[in-house]
Amino acid sequence: MNSLVEFVNVNKENISEFYKIQKICFKDLYNKYNDDGNPYKESLEGLINKLSRNNNYLYLIYLRNELVGGVRIVTDNRIGRIAPMFVLPKYQNKGIGKQILLKIESLYNSIEHWELDTIKEENKLVKFYKSLGYLETGKEKFINENMNIVYLEKINNKKSS
Repeated sequence: MNSLVEFVNVNKENISEFYKIQKICFKDLYNKYNDDGNPYKESLEGLINKLSRNNNYLYLIYLRNELVGGVRIVTDNRIGRIAPMFVLPKYQNKGIGKQILLKIESLYNSIEHWELDTIKEENKLVKFYKSLGYLETGKEKFINENMNIVYLEKINNKKSS
């Protein structure tokens, strides 16, 4: 599948855009679960700090020149963590999230092990990641009486030469 999504590196000039859309994308989940670890609560300063780390890669995601979301990838070139990935509400349920994940895996094709987490109670999100080959690790984290985090991973089975 040829991806229609384009990734633009986040830098000091456009990080405020990433910050704004992250807040839009996570506001409803924050209001639903009141989780202070939600990306909605992250400060612009916190994002700038992440951007300055060598192993953090932040991208704005565009579809046909329209900003549709963002993603942060943390990697040591063997293990990759996607945290967070988000799509603006008006673009959700259109296959964009799938395109983003497939493009990430293609861009970072040396990664052997992908990790991510999501809200266990958001069945749609858990099913989405599982549909793309991510499996629950068995690890969960209690956040509050209404919310748990479930951890997922995907191992790339590359043949050694």
